[in-house]
Amino acid sequence: MRLRPVLALASAAVSLSVLVSGCGVSDATFEPGVAAKIGDRTISVQRVDDAVTPTCEALQANPQLIGQGFSGAQLRNIVLAQLALKDIADALATENGLDAEQIYTRNEETARGSITGVSDATAAKALPVFAASAYLNDVLDQVITAKLGATTDNQVRQAAANQLIADYQQKAGIETNPLFDPLDFTATGDEGTPQSLSVALSATAKAADAATPAPAAVGALPANQRCLPVAGAAPAS
Repeated sequence: MRLRPVLALASAAVSLSVLVSGCGVSDATFEPGVAAKIGDRTISVQRVDDAVTPTCEALQANPQLIGQGFSGAQLRNIVLAQLALKDIADALATENGLDAEQIYTRNEETARGSITGVSDATAAKALPVFAASAYLNDVLDQVITAKLGATTDNQVRQAAANQLIADYQQKAGIETNPLFDPLDFTATGDEGTPQSLSVALSATAKAADAATPAPAAVGALPANQRCLPVAGAAPAS
């Protein structure tokens, strides 16, 4: 049986408040343009920014995924978290002798089927965000099957998956640029306010900077700082 998704984009506004709270901000000075460091891997701010607009366009074209929408800050944090999950999956697959490219391609093709109404170029830029969770779970599933067997109880498998992530995070270390909410994939609950140094100053910005801002607060942001459902688009049944 498939493992529970680590972070599903469709419910990311809720899941992310669990996954990115409490830990992961480094005291070290970040190199310019680096959003996060995971072991010897880095995720650039440019890589995040390049995926944000295509991800928003894909969400807007698929109302069943966008929900009430996201502030720009929320979406950037979601994108960073998804890209981090992909990098972790790459590393775990390599460490365990799996064909990372083959596994990712399979999950990317599945994710592509859920993205409609956008150009192939836009979909290609958004796909790492949409495919990352399933890709990581696929890798974890294969690693656990090899270690414990295919008939192991699902609860045991889930605990083993959580432990693999915790062990990797502890070994590699995750450091997050204070411009983003800190990444911590071992968190199991809301452990407080994210330790971000990016401070919202205006009343509008402060309202939208909440962990789960009200739709009206997001709607009050400038158009280039939000990703909202397209007027008239109805969610899929």
